[in-house]
Amino acid sequence: HNLVKDIDYIVYISKTIQSKGVTFILSDIENCKNPFLKLGLNLLYDNVASDELYALLKENIFYTKRRHTQGISFFQTMANYAPSFGLLGTVIGLIKLLSNLDSPELFGQGMALAMVTTFYGLFFSNFIFGPIAGRLQTLSDEEHLQKEMITIGLLCISKNESSFLIKEKLKNFISKNARRRLWKK
Repeated sequence: HNLVKDIDYIVYISKTIQSKGVTFILSDIENCKNPFLKLGLNLLYDNVASDELYALLKENIFYTKRRHTQGISFFQTMANYAPSFGLLGTVIGLIKLLSNLDSPELFGQGMALAMVTTFYGLFFSNFIFGPIAGRLQTLSDEEHLQKEMITIGLLCISKNESSFLIKEKLKNFISKNARRRLWKK
């Protein structure tokens, strides 16, 4: 998510509405690629009251976060259970190994086979399911931050705040280095 680009776009929309009126953003709405921003711009275009705009956008954020949490939770649960299943496989392998104690030449092979399931459980937990859950959480947090920023920007536009003030409020969402780049514009 390019927050600096989003800030520039929101400031541009603000300036367009202040100088020409809300009817002049129709082509911007049609060309907007971000569905959340497009929703907000449509609400602005329809002159939805600020409190209603805020409530609708916050509801969208809430349910998006909720959907993301379900996916993240699935992979976190898999990461938690994978070592247990690996250990279960090891125990079953050891039972089979101990049932063949009359063949000592198969002992090493049976032990190795029994331990492989523990390896797979740990591998899937720490190298597949855990990292996927972490990555999904990061992406969800980034999208949440972007949507919060867009909500603030659109709310400021609906309250007819100055473009400079909107830009200053939105700069709080970005890093110090990104602020420097934005300030130079």
